[in-house]
Order: sequence, then structure tokens, then C-alpha cells
Amino acid sequence: MPSGLSVAVIEPTDLVGTEIIRLLDERSFPLAELVLLGGRRSAGELVEFQGERVPVRAADGASLAGVDLAFFSCDRTMSAGLAGTARASRTTVIDLSSRHALMDSVPLVVPEVNADVLGKGQGIISCPRAATVELVLALAPIHHAARVRRVFATSFHPVSELGGKAMDELTGQVRDIFSFREVSAGVFPGQMAFNMIPLVSSLTEGGYTEEELVMTMETRKILRDQSLRMSVTCVQVPVFYSHGATMIVETERKIGPGEVREILEKAPGIAVQDEPAAGVFPTQVQAAGMDECLVGRIREDLGHDNGIALWAVCDNIRKGSALNAVQIAEHLLRTGTLG
Repeated sequence: MPSGLSVAVIEPTDLVGTEIIRLLDERSFPLAELVLLGGRRSAGELVEFQGERVPVRAADGASLAGVDLAFFSCDRTMSAGLAGTARASRTTVIDLSSRHALMDSVPLVVPEVNADVLGKGQGIISCPRAATVELVLALAPIHHAARVRRVFATSFHPVSELGGKAMDELTGQVRDIFSFREVSAGVFPGQMAFNMIPLVSSLTEGGYTEEELVMTMETRKILRDQSLRMSVTCVQVPVFYSHGATMIVETERKIGPGEVREILEKAPGIAVQDEPAAGVFPTQVQAAGMDECLVGRIREDLGHDNGIALWAVCDNIRKGSALNAVQIAEHLLRTGTLG
């Protein structure tokens, strides 16, 4: 490995952890050492990296000693348990769990939107959930140009959000249906194949799910606008990769579809594909493996005087999670704010 930083990836065998490791290699991130840490399920496994087989060690109180940067690609519980260890080791943490996302003292970052808040935390930087990354990449340029007042969004969640077991279950259900067998469910509340489930995560007293409310709060935090009015509905769909989202955006100043296209074409992290009459529009399958959020179907919303409707898709594992985290690390290196 080239000279550089000691970098740890927590839970490197999960979908996002695996993608982070791939991106560190693809983007020639300056590594002196790659440290792989996991819980009981993954400890002891071997992961291929640059022609070597790197062992996954059990994460414990001494795991991060000497580590410069750690990607927490783990759940909230593990993140909370390792945060103190990271502080003691003076390790900069990029946390992909939701543990620190809404803490006032922790920057919540999508680099194309609010990289200026990096360096203002206390060693921990949080990544929003992938569905939020997709929303803010499309909303931020419009918000800066014409100030967004209201957003009505429906977010279509791929099954990879729930991990490899969910993908296996969807595959098994499709196989069962075509083999005329009864469909069984464990990860999902029922049949996911050829179906949509309008309930993602646990339901709250107000009728919204936790995912819907957190997406709203994360979007407001990243856009630095607590007055932004939002209504989000999350739907689980039988797609393996990539979020999709329909958005109705009401702005303070009226802007037309042409201006919105121009705004988004200049925005970092966005690729506009908007010629529906010619069959050019984004799809979730098309977004898989891409580094950009794809936006299309841009049109005037007929329900609001200052309304714009659009459709966006974004690879939840790559751009929505792993690449967002790696781009944060790259920004810290460029600006000398790591540590």
C-alpha cells in the first residue's frame, strides 16, 4: 500500500462497507494501512484489497489505537460503543449510522451541499441516510436559487437498504412465485416480490414512520432551514439498488422548468436526463453503480402557483452512502481539517 493514513472500516463485509473499500481503491485514497473491524458475525473473515487478504479483527476498546480515520459502516449500537474509543484515540470518525446525525454538535454532511461545516465538529462527522442524500442533492441548488418553501416527496426504497438478507429474500420470493410455491417472508412483513409496501421502519404516533420524520429533520439540518415544510412518504419497492423519489417543490420565487434544468445541470453531483418524449429519463436500475444523482421529468406542478415537479434516482449503496463518506474524507484531506 502507498504511504498515507491508517484507515479503519467498521463492518467491512456489509454492503456499504464493501463499497467503501472498493472506492478507497478506485479513487487511490492515500493509505498506509487498512484496518478492518467487525462484530462477532464478521470477525475472522478475510477481505480482498489490492491483491492482499486483509483479516477482519474484532472491534474492542483498543481497536482504533493509531488509526487516523474510521468509517463507521455499522449500526447505531456499535457506533455508540466505539465513539468513546475513537475520541480517546483521536481518530476522526465518518459515521454512516444514524447515531449522531441529529446532534447539534455533529456536522451532518453531503459534500456537494454543505462541505463548509466540515472541521466544525469534535472528531465525528455524520452521513445522512441515503434517501436524504438524494433529496438534498436535488433540492439544494433550487433552494439557493429560489428558496424552497414546501416539499412533498415520495421516496421509493430499494431492498438493499435492509442488507443482503433482504435481497436474498426478494430473490427467493420471485423464485417461489414462478415455481408456484407459497411465498415466505422474514425480513419483510409480507410478499415483497411484485409488490410495494408503504411502510418503511417503525410507525410513530402521528402516523408518519421514523424514516419519514428523520429524512425531514436531516434535510432541514443540511439545508440550514428549520422553517422548510415537508411531507415525506416512504415506500419499499421490489428493486435491488437505488432510491427513487418524486418531489413537488414549492418555491418562494416562481421558476420554470427550463430554469430548473439549467440550475441542476450546473449543480455538482447531479446529472440531468430530461427528454421524456425521446425516452430519456432516469430509472432506478440505470442509477445503480453511478456516482451521480440522476434527475428528470422536470415540469411545472399544476397544483401550486410556484410549484415544480421532478423525479430523481440515486444508488443508495454507492452514492447515497459509501461515496458520500469517502468524499467527506477527501475534502478533509484537501483542506487539512482531518483530525
